[in-house]
Amino acid sequence: GMLLNDCMQLMDPVPGRTNSIAPGKRILSSMSPTIVLRDGEPFMTLGTPGGLKIFGSVFQAIVNVIDHGMTLQQAVEAARAWDRGTGLELEEGYPGFANLKA
Repeated sequence: GMLLNDCMQLMDPVPGRTNSIAPGKRILSSMSPTIVLRDGEPFMTLGTPGGLKIFGSVFQAIVNVIDHGMTLQQAVEAARAWDRGTGLELEEGYPGFANLKA
């Protein structure tokens, strides 16, 4: 038998695909230590926990700082949106969230 740990859930059980379970393979990493440069100099650093939500969380925090003028703290605390492939997930407080409730 074989025991799959909790990180194996991120691998594809269907053989022959990019992220399929196979000997010696590792999962696609969702680690995200990020350094953002401005004019070639470090502007901000960030990373986040959150499994499959990591990429979207880091991206939205960067956009909130650069494009929306938030402080890094405001950007980290801001409500986020994710597309998990089965529909859009919005955190309460996301702009326009109240208008979308049925």
